[in-house]
Amino acid sequence: MSWMTVDQTTGYLYGTFYDRRNFTSGDSTDVYLAWSIDGGQTFTNVKINQQSFAPDPGVFFGDYIGISAVNNVIRPVWMEYHGVMSAWTSLVESTLLGIPKSTSTAKYIGLEQNYPNPVNGSSTWIKFNVSERCKVNLFLYDAMGKLLAKLYDNEVFEEGSYDYILNPSSYKLAGGVYYYTLQSNETLISRKMTVF
Repeated sequence: MSWMTVDQTTGYLYGTFYDRRNFTSGDSTDVYLAWSIDGGQTFTNVKINQQSFAPDPGVFFGDYIGISAVNNVIRPVWMEYHGVMSAWTSLVESTLLGIPKSTSTAKYIGLEQNYPNPVNGSSTWIKFNVSERCKVNLFLYDAMGKLLAKLYDNEVFEEGSYDYILNPSSYKLAGGVYYYTLQSNETLISRKMTVF
């Protein structure tokens, strides 16, 4: 099982995965961090767990593994079994792995999935970020694409991360599927939201 993400600041790809390459038999397992700085054409990887482990077939292991990467800081998360299940993480600076720090001047916006989702009558948080001062549109649509609300309409935001707290009752949203979009210049990102 593996998990991947893209650092929106650098464009580099990162992934975590379980691997048994160091063992010729048995179930001993390690965790690896992989990265690509050329859009996925080539990958490099390194073992990141301190102690190998063997999952117990009687204990549900699932796919508890993940990763995030923002502005050259990588945060892998994984599960290990050493008699009991435990969660592990590591805060990794890309330069410590020999990954060149990006000097990209690419401008970006990011839009996260609202939380909580589905929304059950209470407020939900819409988080977004911008890499430089820019005008932002944050619009809300119904499932058919009809514009319901302009949450932000050409409003100027400085570089940073922001929250919009949306209360469905304020917009008389019935149960169903809705979409919210974030637009700045020529970039448009959309996410789906379900209301009960």
